[in-house]
Amino acid sequence: TTLQVLTLLLNKFRVEDGPSEFALYIVHESGERTKLKDCEYPLISRILHGPCEKIARMFLMEADLGVEVPHDVSGGQGWGGLL
Repeated sequence: TTLQVLTLLLNKFRVEDGPSEFALYIVHESGERTKLKDCEYPLISRILHGPCEKIARMFLMEADLGVEVPHDVSGGQGWGGLL
């Protein structure tokens, strides 16, 4: 689940904050951001979006900074970074 992936990543990189402080997001080519729920499976989401990183990327962000941006508001702006 997303919660398990967050916990593993935070432990791997020795981040002291807990998983409740972070979230996984799918960021689309258009700039649209979608937060993965704690009960979702990130691998399945990645498979459903296809292998091309130009179409969608998965990001680890602070939960309070990752405000979801719908496609119609994003204006087609891309975002940098990658998980």
